[in-house]
Order: sequence, then C-alpha cells, then structure tokens
Amino acid sequence: MRQFILYLSILFCGCQAPTTLELNPKFRPIEKIVQTPNDPFLTSDSVITTKLNECYVRNLGAFLSDTPEGSPEFEAVLLHEKSHALRHLELGFDNFQKYYNTDLHFRWAEESAGWKIQIECLLSKGVKIDEVWIANFLANNPAYHSMVEYTYALEWVGQIVRNYSKPK
Repeated sequence: MRQFILYLSILFCGCQAPTTLELNPKFRPIEKIVQTPNDPFLTSDSVITTKLNECYVRNLGAFLSDTPEGSPEFEAVLLHEKSHALRHLELGFDNFQKYYNTDLHFRWAEESAGWKIQIECLLSKGVKIDEVWIANFLANNPAYHSMVEYTYALEWVGQIVRNYSKPK
C-alpha cells in the first residue's frame, strides 16, 4: 500500500500545471506571469497585477484559459501591465505604491493610461469593445478603491472607441 501511495504522489507531483509563464521580450520590462493564489488583491482568476518585472495572477491556468497566450486580449492586457511596470521603474516601486494607494487622481491617471493602451490594442486587432463591462470594472473593482464613477468611466471608454483610428 505504501508503494502505491508513493507511486501516486510521484505521478501527481510530476503532472502539476505550470505556475510561471515566461513572456516574449516585447513585454519587457515584464519577464513573466507568476501564479500567486493567496494574493488578496487578485479578486478573480481573470485579474492580473504587476510589480516591477513580474505579473501576478491567482490561477495561471484559468487566466490563460480566459486570456490565451497569443490572443489579442493577452497582448492588450500585457501592454497595459507593461505601462505600470515602466512607471514602477521610473518612480520606484515604493513611491508608485504610495501614490497609487493614497491619491485617486494618480490612480486614475495610471489606470486610464493602461486601459487606453489596452482598448486601443484591442481595437487595432478588430476586437469589439464592451464599453459597459469596462466602465463597470473601472468603477466597481475593489482594487481601484472607487477611483471613478460609472457614468464618467462609460463616457471615457466611449470616447476612446469613437476617437480611435486604426494606424495605417
């Protein structure tokens, strides 16, 4: 019986899903996505956050199922996170966090810049934008600490979509 349990533990330990994904250099300074199931800021499997050169998700397999590597959505969200990583390096991570956590205007400036990149990337790939979903996420995501009202966010997203012109 002990041998059978040992066999099963070796079998299952060797078949675990990966917990890290190395990224294409075009996303530098971000180098990889790391699974961190106990991070309280990761409120769902589709939420991603960044610290310097790493992105974090609650469940890498679920994240990649929702946002497959190579898809327009994957590229768009990584470009969004890249904008944050560059600011971490520019300001220093501790300063970035201090401003992000205490200053609604700073938080909105950071997130609106990242979301604009993300939305325009999706538009450039022909992806239809769900303006209502994005506005709701911006207004109601607990990690954003009520940085923007829903009606303002909806108008802001709509303006990006209306003003977008595909690069030639």
